[in-house]
Amino acid sequence: MAKEILRMEDVTKIYDNGFVANKNVTFWLHESEILALVGENGAGKTTLMKVLFGLETLFSTLKMK
Repeated sequence: MAKEILRMEDVTKIYDNGFVANKNVTFWLHESEILALVGENGAGKTTLMKVLFGLETLFSTLKMK
């Protein structure tokens, strides 16, 4: 089995106005895998990536390997 290189667990992002962009999102990525993040406009894809890159603050704790 390939080595796990990234894990995001129970990521929740709620903006100051109360809008919930992400709620309890969990995903993981293994070496040599390609991960696609798909969804409708406004589904929280960009927000999730901003959390990963440290550009957004979180409501919950981010656990990364």
